[in-house]
Amino acid sequence: MVPKELVTKLEITSSIPIFAFNATWFGSQDQRAWLRCALGGMQDDRFGAVTRLDRIGARMLVTEKTYNDSHRPGVISKYYWRIITEEFRHDGWVLLRSGDCPESGFDFHKFTERKEKDVDGLVEWYLAPSKGRSEPESPLARAWKELLESPIIPFSLEGRREKFAAAFDFLKEQVATHEKAKLKPPESKQESD
Repeated sequence: MVPKELVTKLEITSSIPIFAFNATWFGSQDQRAWLRCALGGMQDDRFGAVTRLDRIGARMLVTEKTYNDSHRPGVISKYYWRIITEEFRHDGWVLLRSGDCPESGFDFHKFTERKEKDVDGLVEWYLAPSKGRSEPESPLARAWKELLESPIIPFSLEGRREKFAAAFDFLKEQVATHEKAKLKPPESKQESD
């Protein structure tokens, strides 16, 4: 997803999943795989479970250089280019589309006029509506929402402590006991016999 500081800077108001990326994050093989995944609907575990979302369409804004590099013969299969259409080119950017894409909640034209070069592209995915009826919320899900208020847990301990300050405060005795236990060396099997 788009880092929090970029959401404000890019004025993203859409609730549709938008992913920012920078070409330096990927090698050339990964760049091609990301294009196939993002626009071609391919599932690719190297990009995480998010690629398993039920997508019905996508828009991808890329630099003309990335587009031209990807469009060279033998880089991306012709099969993918048949399902990808170009919506516009502007100021060194190309907007590509595949699948069923409703009107965007993101102003791609405005983005292309920015002077900052902090991202090399954006992907906006359109998801299929949920199927069937929703299951009743489990007691664990209710407790999770009540205590944590977020389905996403930061990887770093510092990030978790910051995001879930109220939960860490509520559970401070249990956390302290757990941290103390982690510091204690394990007893050897002989000592306990």
